[in-house]
Amino acid sequence: MKFLCQTFNSNHFLYNLISNIFNWTMEKKMISFLIFCMGLFQLVCDCDDMTEDITEPDIFIEGRVVEMIEDEHLLEVFFETDEGQRISIFTPSETDDCGYLFEMGEEYVVFAYYNYENNYYGEADTYYTTICSFTMSREEWEGF
Repeated sequence: MKFLCQTFNSNHFLYNLISNIFNWTMEKKMISFLIFCMGLFQLVCDCDDMTEDITEPDIFIEGRVVEMIEDEHLLEVFFETDEGQRISIFTPSETDDCGYLFEMGEEYVVFAYYNYENNYYGEADTYYTTICSFTMSREEWEGF
């Protein structure tokens, strides 16, 4: 590591950062490492925390994404089915929060669950899906 540090100009940000880290006490290094690890665990979707039974969705939709509306942490996705119905499904807007990343114009098979109350997955009396469900593109579904 000493060689790496010597290749940088002494006023270079990375050089200063690495030099400071090497000068930290073992206690500071351990605390920094623990804080870093705690942050990683919070950034990952954990499907084991999901309360619904992913094998028993409340509705099953096959349709094309025709509109998406994103707010603070939710994405409302509008699907148009082959029968011409327009159905709205919510998902968290980030995969770290178990949100499914839909693409405009693509066709999907969606396994969705009823939302009984206002919560992280949307308003009451709506449907939602996550990456923990069996939701997938129609192309993936046909090859399944």
